[in-house]
Amino acid sequence: PEWHLLAPREKYIHILETLSPRDYQEIMRKDDDGKLVIKNYPIQLYEKARNCKITLKEAYDNDSSEGKTKDWRNLVDIVNNWIKFKDGFFMDFTDMVENFLIHDHSFETDYFIVDEAQDLTPLQWDFVYLMAAKAKKVYIAGDDDQAIHEWNGADKWKNDMGCTLSGLSRTGNPSFRGSGKLP
Repeated sequence: PEWHLLAPREKYIHILETLSPRDYQEIMRKDDDGKLVIKNYPIQLYEKARNCKITLKEAYDNDSSEGKTKDWRNLVDIVNNWIKFKDGFFMDFTDMVENFLIHDHSFETDYFIVDEAQDLTPLQWDFVYLMAAKAKKVYIAGDDDQAIHEWNGADKWKNDMGCTLSGLSRTGNPSFRGSGKLP
């Protein structure tokens, strides 16, 4: 089954068990990869603001997309209704990251591995720093040529890409992907 960012506060369940088909169609769509994403501009902007750790107004003022609404008060109303809709019942992925950070659910571990780091948002980098502080070894990998989450606040390697983590750093061009030929 396709799982998504909405989940009850204490237990994860399938989105189709969470939203009515009409609700689902109004706020969700499938992207080019077939993954469910939010299609509602105000909610998408709200999520981006949270992931960038900026206010909704800052995100709105910085947005130059064609889909930008001109009605600020309507946008705020929609976002407030979204927050009320979720409050006490559902958590999206950003809620889960914020909850993890607020309550410091980090734990000691021997290894902490982050892949696709080019697509991390500033909020997700806070998660990485918190977990990395309690790990014996940290491995971070990413390829800025494959960045695809700028719509959600990721800014390739500009987000600090491990700059504040001490240790050995390697940057290079080698590809470890196979030639496509199997022996």
